Amino acid sequence: MNVTRRFLCLLLTLCCFTGGRALAAEKPSVLLICVDDLKPLLGCYGDATVKSPNIDRLAARGVLFQRAFCNQAVCAPSRNALMTGLRPTTLGIYDLPTFFRNAAPDAVTLAQHFRQHGYRAEAMGKIFHVGHGNHDDPASWSVPHWSPKGGGYALRENVGRMREQAAKAKPAGAPPPRRPASPRARRPRAPRCPTIRTATA
Repeated sequence: MNVTRRFLCLLLTLCCFTGGRALAAEKPSVLLICVDDLKPLLGCYGDATVKSPNIDRLAARGVLFQRAFCNQAVCAPSRNALMTGLRPTTLGIYDLPTFFRNAAPDAVTLAQHFRQHGYRAEAMGKIFHVGHGNHDDPASWSVPHWSPKGGGYALRENVGRMREQAAKAKPAGAPPPRRPASPRARRPRAPRCPTIRTATA
């Protein structure tokens, strides 16, 4: 009887342990990476020029979206659409400074949806458009949004080169250059990915 009781206790413990693991397996970790102006120029999209082994491995383990549609040719409305599921035409937002909650105060963002279903939602870097009078959405995150401190992301030598070119262009009456001239900028572009289409209204 003592052996039977031990066996049942062990069996119950194993069932609880494996049942807990099964519940954990039902709730996978989710990582959303948002990048402006990246285009599908990565190895995982078939680009032979770009060497991106780490992101390629990540893409192989996760879900790779094969079609990208631009909701609006401006950052904030596109990000609002991604995070709320509401098109710019629904929100009526086509600019950078308008906060999406002005148009849809009760919108449930993707992050809020995850929070409502037992996830911890954190943000790092640029998820919503912050700047130009716009700001982050604290209601979307479990903890305050984290942004890196410091200057821009351009290399110092490129910033210096851009300032020099702007100074030369100003007396000549030419518009200042948008990007510093560099060997990388002069490389030929890879062909467009045939699966990417632009949505038109």
